[in-house]
Parts: sequence; C-alpha cells; structure tokens
Amino acid sequence: MSINLYNLNIKQTNVLKALAIIPIVLHNFLHWTNDLGENENSLDTNRIYHFFDIIANEPSMWFNAFFTYTGPFFLPLFIFLSGYGLTKKYMKNDTISYKNYIIPRLAKLYGLWIFGLIICYFLFSKYTPGNLGWYLQYAIKSLTLYNNLSIWRIYLSILGPWWYFAMAVQLYLLFPVLYIVIKKYNKKGFFLLLIINYLLIYALTPIAKKYEVPIFGNFLGHTPEFILGIGFAMFKDFRISWKMVMPILCLFIASNFLENFFPFYYLSITIILLFIFYPIYRSKFENNFIFKSLVFIGGISMFMYLINGPLRAYYVFYFQERPTLEITLASLMHLLFVIIASYILSIVFKPINNLINKEVEKLIN
Repeated sequence: MSINLYNLNIKQTNVLKALAIIPIVLHNFLHWTNDLGENENSLDTNRIYHFFDIIANEPSMWFNAFFTYTGPFFLPLFIFLSGYGLTKKYMKNDTISYKNYIIPRLAKLYGLWIFGLIICYFLFSKYTPGNLGWYLQYAIKSLTLYNNLSIWRIYLSILGPWWYFAMAVQLYLLFPVLYIVIKKYNKKGFFLLLIINYLLIYALTPIAKKYEVPIFGNFLGHTPEFILGIGFAMFKDFRISWKMVMPILCLFIASNFLENFFPFYYLSITIILLFIFYPIYRSKFENNFIFKSLVFIGGISMFMYLINGPLRAYYVFYFQERPTLEITLASLMHLLFVIIASYILSIVFKPINNLINKEVEKLIN
C-alpha cells in the first residue's frame, strides 16, 4: 500500500485530530494512576522495559499501560497538521505578507490560549494558592514563552498544557522562513531543512541539558514534523509506502532504546501513524456514524486539549489506588466529560473568536 496526502480535506484532517486527541486525553488521565511513565522529553529505557513487563505479566493493565506509554506519540500529528494547513492556505500566493500572516494566526492562538487560562483559573481556584497575582504571573510567563525555557516549569503539573501553545507560537513565527525555502528550492530545500534541523538538535542537546532547557518542549525538537506537513502539502508525488515505513519503524524502535536515535522519535512515529490511520481518515464512508463522530471530536480537539487537565485534577487522585478496571472505566468517563465540556466551551468561545476575527480584519486592512 502506498498513500498520498496531498489533497486532505477539512473532514479528513478533523478525523486525524480526533485520532490524536483521544489517546492524548486518555494518557493525561492514566499516567497519573501508575508508575510507568513516558518518554516525552527525554529517553529513559527503563520505561519501555517496564511497559513490556506489564504487557507480559499483567493483561488487565494492557489498556492503561498502552495509553500511558504511547500518549506522547500522538501530539506530533497536530504539529504535522499545522504545517500542512498553513501551507495549503498560503501556497497559492506568490509571497506571504508577514503582517497579514502573523497577526491573524497569533490573534487566534492567543485568544484561545487566554480563554483557556481564564477557565483554568476558575477551575483551579481551590488547588492553586488562591492568589490572583500569583496566577497572573504564571500566565504572563506562559504567554511570553518564558516557561518553555525550563524543564521544571514546562510541565507544571496541574495547570494545563500551555507549553504546547508557546511552541505553536514559535512554529508560526518560523513558518514563513521554512515555507519560502521549500518553495524556492523544492525537495532539495525540504531535505536540507530536515538535515539542518537535526544537526542543530544534536549540537544543542548537550547545552540544553546543561541548562535544563527542554529541546522537545520548544520548536527545535518538533520542527521536523512541521516541515513534514509542509512537504506533504506542497509536493503531489510525496507518498508513504511499506518500503518507507519498514525502515522508519526500525528507526522508531531504535529511538525507544538508544539515546542517539531519540531525536527521530517524533518524526518517525508521525509517519507511521499517518500510514496506519490512513484507512480511517481517508474512509469512503463519510456518512458513517463513527466517521462523523471523529469529525466532530476533531473540530473541538483544541478545547479538549485545554480542558482535560483541569477536569482531571478534580478526580484523578481518587483513582490512583483503585483496581485496574475501575481506572480504565474512569479514564473513559473522563474522556466523555472532556468531550461534553469542550463542546460547551466551543460554543462559548465562538462569539469571542468572531470578535477577534473582526478586529484583526480592521487591523490588517
């Protein structure tokens, strides 16, 4: 089988988003209920050995262990789709006006981000120090991308996934440069950018470790998936085939065991998931209930990303010592709560987003 992603439509990209956000939400609940852990920002081979040990000896834990360990695999699909979507939007233009490009993108992203921070504050008033000044300071550090400069601040446990939004800002700012290079030099530019990116990752990783800056919590670690999205959107003859997937699968396996291969962790799993999920998101049965449900979930996926952490904090600790089956059922109920809450938030945010769009149009016209 050989697949082509050049003409993905909005329904298909929403299905991909749904296939990414569902495991992420389950992961964000389940990884608080066991000691397995995940290789998200750095490699610890003990985790995968622990994962195999659970698979071999605790069949009742398979569901919980799978989503605990594999949750981070699905995040780069969003990064791929960001590069893909931006390219499709601008590839018909001869040039990109940085003003007309960056203001709408940042306005939309920051609007959603600030909305999420406000919701988070009210949900977390009982967990945070209860000090508005403290929370404002934290919010400002997030919005200015400062928190992404420290491994200890980036994953501040109960306050939400703001590091991802900061990284998205970085990638939005970088996009015109990547796009112009690839458009000018075609496939040579695409592969050259990937090579340069990986050389920078390998060169800067020792320095980043020394100063505890998370490479994979910032744009540098995830630019390869972003470039991949640009490439598949721009080149009609880019395909993923079994002949490509097999060596990439070997590379992905190596990245789970050998630190020297870890920089390829996210790019390799992105290609593998795009290939595996192809029969779902390119389904001919678009009127199928499951397909329609996935389209709906994909449409509210960013709200699910925003709200799943705050909701989780209200009850996840209760399930940490419960039987495995109870934890599994609780994670599924958590997913349902997140979908319902996200849909409500999407309705609330819609007029806010419309207002932002109107103001942006006034500003750029």
